[in-house]
Amino acid sequence: MADLSPRKPDPGPEPEAVERLDSWKEIAVYLRRDVRTVQRWEARENLPVRRHLHDTLGSVYAYRHELDAWREGRQPALDPQGPRNAFLAGRRRPWVALGGVFLLAGAGLVASRSSSTREDAAPVVLRTVQLTNDRLPKFPRLATDGSRVYFSERVGERWVVTAIPTTGGAPETVPIPLTYPVVEDVSPDGSEMLVTNRSSAVNGNSALYRVPAGGGAPRRVGEVVADSGARWLQDGRTILYGNGFQLKMVDRDGAAPRTLVTASGIPVYASASPDGRMVRFSVVDTRNMTCSVWEVGIDGGVPRPLFPGWSAGAADAHGSWSADGDYFLVATRDGTDGVWVERGGKTWFGHEAAPARLTILPVSAYAPLPSREGQRLFLMAEFASGHLVQWDPGAREFVAHPAGIPGSMVDYSPDGAWIVYVAFPSYTLWRARADGTERRPLTDPPLRVVLPRWSPDGERIAFSGITPAHLWRIYAVPSKGGRPQPLAEGRGAEADPGWSPDGRSLVFSRDLGEKPYTGFSLRLLDLATGQTTELPGSEGKSWPRWSPDGRHIAALPADSQKLLVLDLETGQWSEPVTGDVGFPTWSRDGTHLYFQAQEKNDLVIHRLRLRDGRTERVASRKKGPDVAAVPGPWFGLDPQGRLLIMRGTTVTEVFAFDYAWP
Repeated sequence: MADLSPRKPDPGPEPEAVERLDSWKEIAVYLRRDVRTVQRWEARENLPVRRHLHDTLGSVYAYRHELDAWREGRQPALDPQGPRNAFLAGRRRPWVALGGVFLLAGAGLVASRSSSTREDAAPVVLRTVQLTNDRLPKFPRLATDGSRVYFSERVGERWVVTAIPTTGGAPETVPIPLTYPVVEDVSPDGSEMLVTNRSSAVNGNSALYRVPAGGGAPRRVGEVVADSGARWLQDGRTILYGNGFQLKMVDRDGAAPRTLVTASGIPVYASASPDGRMVRFSVVDTRNMTCSVWEVGIDGGVPRPLFPGWSAGAADAHGSWSADGDYFLVATRDGTDGVWVERGGKTWFGHEAAPARLTILPVSAYAPLPSREGQRLFLMAEFASGHLVQWDPGAREFVAHPAGIPGSMVDYSPDGAWIVYVAFPSYTLWRARADGTERRPLTDPPLRVVLPRWSPDGERIAFSGITPAHLWRIYAVPSKGGRPQPLAEGRGAEADPGWSPDGRSLVFSRDLGEKPYTGFSLRLLDLATGQTTELPGSEGKSWPRWSPDGRHIAALPADSQKLLVLDLETGQWSEPVTGDVGFPTWSRDGTHLYFQAQEKNDLVIHRLRLRDGRTERVASRKKGPDVAAVPGPWFGLDPQGRLLIMRGTTVTEVFAFDYAWP
């Protein structure tokens, strides 16, 4: 049985008294919260608070370094031996009724029942079983043929499709001759799988194949490419899939492709009802990193939002129908992570209130998949972690960074003595000495931070930040601590701030398009006046990077298929590199521009010598797993020019929940 409830660490030796906080009030002041909040954190999120053994009234104390470590990770500890087999058996967790909605706590699974159901009835979790314990990276998709659960995972440097009995047992590899096969669904009769080949991805789209359920030669579904998965309709003849901003359907042989709906964002996790009348799907708005749930008739028409006002604020919402069509389940992640369960009852359509939550796992969970007989729910549970590594050119591999940083997106102070970094998985901004000592947070949740940049005078840190249900904005915070302040006027989504060498200006990208990626331009912010102006010729460009000598700005087009460089003296743009590129990064002396390029099944870091346009291969990221976290597979440079990345140590396992609906 796997106990996934948070554990308090072994206290170990007592630190010096100067580190100790001797009351709830002192702890609350240190964490910049009120007393009730930190007491709730101690009860629900394992805040490391200790109690004097002699005091039955419960006087408390805590140590600063333990609070810092808890706040930095904000993630339950993972048993070093791996999660065990199940975690709810023998632990009855109370169901709390709240107006027909049933709550436990955590991050999200939402279930709605048809209007014939009693509103005061609750589902009962009977048993929880851990189906996998291999500690391998897994793609967030599950599929079933009734007797087996299928998923894709990485074994060494290869991605494979694995099948495991729905009741538990030994996993088996399904032989599929594709480089990066991702199983999307199994046909209603259980004979065929839908599989995308992610190594063929261009701008996120992947070729779609039909493969026998036992494995074998893949058959291409016409010319279909799908960037957000694919599902069978119940008739077994029609396939539903997402492409760009469109949700489409096609016959199983690739014939008669047609558009069901064009969404305002990217449609994902589409699922047709078992009676074939409607389709529900989520729409991702990448400008504010939110996901909303929608419904449209099987013949198209005007889509309608489900749970408006609630689902529009979710960071992720992955939906799936129960086999009988009575329930629609949605696993959500809202920045706090966990698992939700919610019933909408008769008020599913047009329901305005935010749903309550049911805690099943104290970690991120996604890919809900009801079993075909209707009494079991499969989920993926993620134990997220990662740490900084650096490139060893002699060994030609990434090795542990001596600072032991549990995060990424590192930037060094101008004198090289300090760093700022983004802790993972909390996405909070931290400052530390370059050797990793004297760590302290500069931001708190719910603000999520990416890509911090140290000002040339060392006094401020600029970064991109987002809070739930809002657009990305650019901020600055004093490097010694203080309140983060937004810098621009907040029109559209703002991202990627970069300092001018004199520290008087920032360059950043802004997206004013009605749809993500359609209205990019680069802006210059005068920090003295607060005024912004558009950089000439920057329409459709993003990811700006100002060179250390101030003469050039590197950028990418919206499709990331070129590396662009603007000469600020001549006003001319050049295109020194073409192909699928990302993360332009200047060397400290400004003579080289580093970038990433996708090469078949490998992500390779190159550098461009600006003087003559010569490029050379520097390092491959193929060895060792990376964390594919927002804003993607980051890399950076230390003052000596060594490459830095974050290596993922995240563990994902498959769980099954036996339940009974009234």
